[in-house]
Amino acid sequence: MIIIVYILLILLAMKCVFNITLPYALLRKKEGEGISFMPYIEFLLLALVVATSFTAGGDSWTAQPKVVGFVAGALVVFSYLHFVLVMLVGGWFLSRKKS
Repeated sequence: MIIIVYILLILLAMKCVFNITLPYALLRKKEGEGISFMPYIEFLLLALVVATSFTAGGDSWTAQPKVVGFVAGALVVFSYLHFVLVMLVGGWFLSRKKS
């Protein structure tokens, strides 16, 4: 079960890396192009990793749902905070550059 927790954490981290790179792609995109960031995937992975950590045995930190939930939640919050900050600063910079 601990291996499944690690796999789910890696999937969640990969989605958070996608969220970190997404604002840069959005700032570079041309009008009419779209990119979907699918926030429900983080919540699904977050729930799965915490539920799986309940069933994981042992003394590892992956067997403690509070710790796993905090680490996974911090990943998600950081990625969305970065997304918002980059979009605000990047949007401000682009608007200043056009005028």
